[in-house]
Amino acid sequence: MRGISPAVYGSSPARGTINVPATEKGLGQDTLDFAIWLLRKKGNRESTIKRKIRFLKYLKGTPEEMIEQILRRDRSDETKRVALNTVYQYAEFLGTPIEKVPFRVYHNQETYVPTPEMIRKLVYRIVSLPLRVAVMIAIETGASLSEVGNLKWRDINFQERTITITGVKGHRTWKYKVSNELLSLLMQLPKTSDKVLSYKDPKYMNDSLRRYRKRLG
Repeated sequence: MRGISPAVYGSSPARGTINVPATEKGLGQDTLDFAIWLLRKKGNRESTIKRKIRFLKYLKGTPEEMIEQILRRDRSDETKRVALNTVYQYAEFLGTPIEKVPFRVYHNQETYVPTPEMIRKLVYRIVSLPLRVAVMIAIETGASLSEVGNLKWRDINFQERTITITGVKGHRTWKYKVSNELLSLLMQLPKTSDKVLSYKDPKYMNDSLRRYRKRLG
């Protein structure tokens, strides 16, 4: 398929070719070959192929890096779903298929789970100490928002390096081993009350994290 040039938008394509709008010209040969592959191998309509090409135009790096870029952007779930499917197909076209990430969209109940690398990047860029602590507690113990917000200083054993999470809404109470990094951050928090975090309502942690993610995205 090398050497295939995009047809002028609006002309009549020959069988096995596809029109590419003038605004999409300048794309790499791999992307143009991908368009032909979508037509021949997947039977995609021309309008669908053009939309997928536009997604790739604004994504950089490997397919895995493209997925991170899609998930960080403030777009609708349906737009992200189509963009993710485009990257999965692009990886298949390159001969290096990748595993799909769980993602919650409007028509299903599947929960989106970010990759470990995405989580690490987010945590290390959080400047707010309380928010960073809250996120790390949730990551290392699997605690819910309410359980993190209800954590007391007496629940932390610095010598044993454990945190006891008191379960809510049917969750069981459990003691977890945590990292030295998390314990070090906890030691930096001021002890102004019996609670570790001073959020009046746990939902503010979620709101703060959402705003922070948008700023970083």
